[in-house]
Parts: sequence; C-alpha cells; structure tokens
Amino acid sequence: MFVNISPCDEAGKCMGEEYFVEDSTELLGKPYHYKVTIKSSEIRDSRFNVGSFIKYKIEGDEEYTVTPTVTKSLAPEFNHSRVVKIDKVTQETLDFFENSCITFLLYGCQEDRESD
Repeated sequence: MFVNISPCDEAGKCMGEEYFVEDSTELLGKPYHYKVTIKSSEIRDSRFNVGSFIKYKIEGDEEYTVTPTVTKSLAPEFNHSRVVKIDKVTQETLDFFENSCITFLLYGCQEDRESD
C-alpha cells in the first residue's frame, strides 16, 4: 500500500522541509494542516480482484473515510487524498502526533470459487 502523510497548506499543497520544526511545542495554538494521500496497493490473490477499497479514521473522526472501490485490478490505483485541518494545535493534538497512529484497512471483495 502506498500511503503518504505530509504537512500542507490549507489548499493541500505540500510544504517543504523549511516548514518542519524541531520542537513540536512551537505548533501549540496555531492552525495546522496535513494531507493524507493513498495512491495504490497491491493484492496478491486474484479472488479479491472483484473490488477493493481502503478505509481509515483519524482521531476526532466519527466516521471512517472510505476510498472509492476499485474493481478488476490486483494493483488498484485509489488516487485518494484528504486535507486534515486543525484549527488550533493543542497538547492533545501533539500527543496524538507523537504517540498514536492512523490505521489503514484494506478490504477486498472476494469471489467465491471451488476449492482445489
């Protein structure tokens, strides 16, 4: 699975290394944006080429974000992106960045077939 998470501006344009900070507390009280990009995946079992999709949830989300289902492919191209906007970075935000994760779940729609 090819996934990228990068700091960005409000419009989703990725920022260069000059915007990185050494001390994360410099972000406290400021707005922050980052972009989640899911480009593609690779599926190794042809039973699952009926369709596949990815879903994930970021802290604070009530519902999962779900990519469109890609059908008839063992190398689905999702080309999904989402800009996450944080109005004001708090200590809880920093704790999430430093101690938590985003889990990406890949689902494959299976085609039933006779066992060998």
